[in-house]
Amino acid sequence: MEWVQPLEMANGHQTKTVVSPVKFNGKNADIAKRPPRLGEHNDELVG
Repeated sequence: MEWVQPLEMANGHQTKTVVSPVKFNGKNADIAKRPPRLGEHNDELVG
């Protein structure tokens, strides 16, 4: 079903994650980018 895909974390560690089961044109949506590091986007959000 391809719901579980590998994912590289910001620190370089490999893990697995569950993706959306919704299919477009018969394919699951791939993971677009890695999750952010803790605090990575603070400056953008705070102002």
